[in-house]
Amino acid sequence: MSIPQNFRVASTLLLRGSLVYLGRRKGNGLWQGPGGKLEMGEAPRDGAQRELFEETGLHIPLERFVPLGMKDVPGHSYSIYGFSVVLDDSEVPRPAEPDKCGNWMLFSKEDVSRLRTVSFLPEFLGCVAA
Repeated sequence: MSIPQNFRVASTLLLRGSLVYLGRRKGNGLWQGPGGKLEMGEAPRDGAQRELFEETGLHIPLERFVPLGMKDVPGHSYSIYGFSVVLDDSEVPRPAEPDKCGNWMLFSKEDVSRLRTVSFLPEFLGCVAA
């Protein structure tokens, strides 16, 4: 029996004013921001930038990724690094991987509390300044 290796994930909250863009994942139906598994040796911020581009088509400079923290996921063998990016009016995410995630939609923090989201999303959203 092989022991699963620990891996790392980066996730980004895309903000427009007091709203956050989320996409509903196909397969598990959970709402979340763009993100995914980091490549071997990849820094979390670099991975967040790469995943953001792959999933939304947006190329955001690294200096705009604000760290929200790191969370170990209980019962799983991975850690999640959270970031936020404030979008300007010209930056609109598109579904660049439609087989994995549908359209990116804007939600208020109150709306997010009523959605079925990935477990770490409320904690990272709580780190974002109002």
